[in-house]
Amino acid sequence: MTSSRRKIGSVMLKLPYPLVVAAVYVILGMTFHIWHPMWLMFLTIPIYYHYAGACMAKSKKAYFLSLPVPEIIVLIYLIGGFFFFLWGTLWWVFLLIPTYYWGAAALIKE
Repeated sequence: MTSSRRKIGSVMLKLPYPLVVAAVYVILGMTFHIWHPMWLMFLTIPIYYHYAGACMAKSKKAYFLSLPVPEIIVLIYLIGGFFFFLWGTLWWVFLLIPTYYWGAAALIKE
């Protein structure tokens, strides 16, 4: 699994993902005039590269501790707030960040 995961990570690092996101953003913005919610697409750029870096990790534990959990949680919170107006009720998702890292550090063996 480690070698296939590293291949995936190296392929992901070669793709010009920011250019793809920018092109999709401009096309969707000009076509459907949804500039405001679509800027959230740019938050997938650090998620993408953080995941690609996690794929390059040498151990299973390092892989799980390198995943872009905080970035995904922030994106979930913003999507829930902008699209479903759950600003006040979705605060608890931030508690998943330390819970995830605690569980990953404690439960995953090398």
